[in-house]
Amino acid sequence: MWVLGKDARRVSAGDAVGHAYRSLRVPSLYYWSTATTSQATQEFLVDHSLSNRRYEVPSHWPTVTDPKATASAAVKFFESVSP
Repeated sequence: MWVLGKDARRVSAGDAVGHAYRSLRVPSLYYWSTATTSQATQEFLVDHSLSNRRYEVPSHWPTVTDPKATASAAVKFFESVSP
Protein backbone atom coordinates (compact mmCIF):
# COMPACT_ATOMS: atom_id res chain seq x y z
CA MET A 1 0.00 0.00 0.00
CA TRP A 2 2.88 2.34 0.75
CA VAL A 3 4.20 1.99 -2.80
CA LEU A 4 0.72 2.58 -4.25
CA GLY A 5 0.35 5.73 -2.16
CA LYS A 6 3.76 7.00 -3.23
CA ASP A 7 2.95 6.30 -6.91
CA ALA A 8 -0.38 8.10 -6.64
CA ARG A 9 1.30 11.10 -5.07
CA ARG A 10 3.99 11.17 -7.76
CA VAL A 11 1.51 10.86 -10.64
CA SER A 12 -0.77 13.55 -9.25
CA ALA A 13 1.92 16.17 -8.65
CA GLY A 14 0.91 19.70 -9.55
CA ASP A 15 -2.08 19.89 -11.86
CA ALA A 16 -1.29 16.67 -13.77
CA VAL A 17 -4.55 14.92 -12.88
CA GLY A 18 -6.60 18.03 -13.67
CA HIS A 19 -4.98 18.38 -17.08
CA ALA A 20 -5.55 14.68 -17.78
CA TYR A 21 -9.21 15.20 -16.89
CA ARG A 22 -9.40 18.22 -19.20
CA SER A 23 -8.07 16.11 -22.07
CA LEU A 24 -11.03 13.71 -22.00
CA ARG A 25 -12.72 13.56 -25.38
CA VAL A 26 -16.16 12.75 -23.97
CA PRO A 27 -18.61 14.94 -22.06
CA SER A 28 -17.91 14.83 -18.34
CA LEU A 29 -19.22 16.27 -15.10
CA TYR A 30 -17.05 16.80 -12.05
CA TYR A 31 -19.29 16.05 -9.04
CA TRP A 32 -17.83 17.39 -5.84
CA SER A 33 -18.35 18.56 -2.25
CA THR A 34 -16.64 21.39 -0.40
CA ALA A 35 -16.10 18.94 2.47
CA THR A 36 -13.94 16.61 0.37
CA THR A 37 -12.56 18.73 -2.47
CA SER A 38 -9.50 20.92 -1.97
CA GLN A 39 -9.64 24.65 -2.60
CA ALA A 40 -7.01 24.18 -5.32
CA THR A 41 -9.29 21.72 -7.15
CA GLN A 42 -12.26 24.06 -6.80
CA GLU A 43 -10.18 26.89 -8.30
CA PHE A 44 -8.98 24.61 -11.11
CA LEU A 45 -12.60 23.84 -12.04
CA VAL A 46 -13.39 27.56 -12.27
CA ASP A 47 -10.13 28.57 -13.96
CA HIS A 48 -10.64 25.98 -16.71
CA SER A 49 -14.44 26.32 -17.01
CA LEU A 50 -14.97 22.62 -16.38
CA SER A 51 -18.51 21.33 -16.19
CA ASN A 52 -19.16 20.60 -12.53
CA ARG A 53 -21.81 20.31 -9.88
CA ARG A 54 -21.33 20.63 -6.14
CA TYR A 55 -23.22 18.32 -3.82
CA GLU A 56 -24.06 19.29 -0.25
CA VAL A 57 -23.61 16.02 1.62
CA PRO A 58 -20.26 16.13 3.44
CA SER A 59 -19.24 12.69 2.22
CA HIS A 60 -16.80 11.24 -0.26
CA TRP A 61 -19.47 8.75 -1.38
CA PRO A 62 -22.59 10.72 -2.42
CA THR A 63 -23.95 7.70 -4.30
CA VAL A 64 -24.27 6.00 -0.91
CA THR A 65 -25.18 8.90 1.38
CA ASP A 66 -27.58 10.70 -1.00
CA PRO A 67 -28.41 8.43 -3.94
CA LYS A 68 -31.49 10.39 -5.04
CA ALA A 69 -29.63 13.69 -5.40
CA THR A 70 -26.75 11.93 -7.13
CA ALA A 71 -29.10 10.20 -9.57
CA SER A 72 -30.85 13.50 -10.26
CA ALA A 73 -27.53 15.21 -11.03
CA ALA A 74 -26.53 12.34 -13.33
CA VAL A 75 -29.85 12.44 -15.19
CA LYS A 76 -29.59 16.22 -15.70
CA PHE A 77 -26.07 15.84 -16.98
CA PHE A 78 -26.95 13.08 -19.45
CA GLU A 79 -29.99 15.01 -20.65
CA SER A 80 -27.75 18.02 -21.30
CA VAL A 81 -25.33 16.04 -23.47
CA SER A 82 -27.81 13.79 -25.27
CA PRO A 83 -28.44 14.55 -28.94
